[in-house]
Amino acid sequence: MIAYLIGGVGIFLFGMSLMTEGLKSLGSATLKAILEKFTSNRYNSLLVGFLITVAIQSSSATTLMTLGFVSAEMISFSSALGIVLGSNLGTTVKGWLVSTVGLKIDIAAYALPLVGIASFMNLFGRERLARFGSILAGFAMIFMGIGFMQQGMSEFAAKFSMSFLPSDTFFGRLLLIAIGIAMTVLMQSSSAAVATTLTAVHTGSVNLHQAAALVIGQNIGTTVTAILGAVNGNIHAKRTAVANTFFNLITGGFVILIFPLFTDGFHYISERMGVTDDAVVLSFFHTGFNVFGVLLFLPLTQYFARFIERLMPEKKSGLMVHLDEHKDQLPSIALVSITETLADIGAAAFARVREMISGKVEPHLPEAAEMERALCRVKAVLSHLNNPSADDQKRALEAIHTMDHLQSLVQICRETEKAQLLRDIDSMREIGEKFLNDASVIYDWLTRKSESINVSQLEALSMDLANRRRNARRETFELAASRQIGMEQSLLRIEAIRWLDRTAYHLWRMSFHLSHLRSNSKGGGR
Repeated sequence: MIAYLIGGVGIFLFGMSLMTEGLKSLGSATLKAILEKFTSNRYNSLLVGFLITVAIQSSSATTLMTLGFVSAEMISFSSALGIVLGSNLGTTVKGWLVSTVGLKIDIAAYALPLVGIASFMNLFGRERLARFGSILAGFAMIFMGIGFMQQGMSEFAAKFSMSFLPSDTFFGRLLLIAIGIAMTVLMQSSSAAVATTLTAVHTGSVNLHQAAALVIGQNIGTTVTAILGAVNGNIHAKRTAVANTFFNLITGGFVILIFPLFTDGFHYISERMGVTDDAVVLSFFHTGFNVFGVLLFLPLTQYFARFIERLMPEKKSGLMVHLDEHKDQLPSIALVSITETLADIGAAAFARVREMISGKVEPHLPEAAEMERALCRVKAVLSHLNNPSADDQKRALEAIHTMDHLQSLVQICRETEKAQLLRDIDSMREIGEKFLNDASVIYDWLTRKSESINVSQLEALSMDLANRRRNARRETFELAASRQIGMEQSLLRIEAIRWLDRTAYHLWRMSFHLSHLRSNSKGGGR
């Protein structure tokens, strides 16, 4: 009995994980494109959140994706709220699938051969077919798990009394809600918790009112995943997680205040429709109170967003403001955050070089230390990319090239004595100031003041400085040989022009790779 229950929940959860990961990896780029294009208003955002959750069968996964996009500032906070509301609606579809199909038909008998077929697809199929195999195996295992849970619950109901559960009083319902929250937190899946409750009410282990209170708690419990996902996110991600928690708490609170009216109302409507199965009525209730919450919040989305923004004001941003180190986010989302962070590091490096050439040279460089910390965080996010597609791998390669040149620029920013040499020699200072003027387009592009950058122009600028370095080296050594300048001064001149040449080269190559990263194009290495 207990073995069937535990095993059923385990198989259900494993199936959910397989299907979700398969769908996420298969549709990563598609989901990214949908979110970017179709979140122009709250109604579109709601629909997108609903459809994605139905597609990948996980509101937690949808919420985590949304946290990633809002962290990267690809969508607004208001759009993220709409997606979160839609994901809460989308997660109720699994309940309907369980109550109308999983508990009515012995799908477990058909599921076993499906697992076998899926395994062959996974083992012998190419990348895309193998992912479809994972999705099919996950789908089959979900219903196998339901079958085992149903068998365990039937034996449990026959042998044990459920009188230990709280009675149908206000405080009893609160305790049941707490139990529902605990179930979701322990199982790490509201769908699994709801499926367990649907199975229990179908077998008569709990009555409809007890099950309804449990489902409210399970709906609230799913916010824990979002909160954990936002811990390493920026302020926008944290706001989204808090807003999701508010939505579920307030919706659950309203329903509890009118609980008998709400549950009896859905029971009456179900009977009028000819539905007598309490599991189906519970699915109706689950969908109904989420629809109630959406109708309550959707018209007030902008006001709700402002309330959350006042509650959690944005602090001064740093170089890591875009980064979200949560390991479950999609590679396409993580790479957007990485791209924006690398652009910010590049802008900071250019600003520092500009100060050094202009004569604002300081011995202590906290800016360089911050740039290095940000690069380390980018490396951490890159190292945790989960099943990147071929396109994502190309973008990751561009990110690595960009980081390599940024690391060199950070070192250049530390070489204050060489920048001072450039300032002290008149001919070198003129070259430096001209370079600064010509290269100012880089900063405008990095700080998003201009849409594009002419990388060929930067290449020409770097090549011109390389020629100047070669000519200056020859001319300087000739002057030293004819005793027109001292040997020490000649070496100082060479050091100054070399520093500027290295700066121009790494700025060009950083911009080259970052431009490819931003446009999702292929790039070469150098």
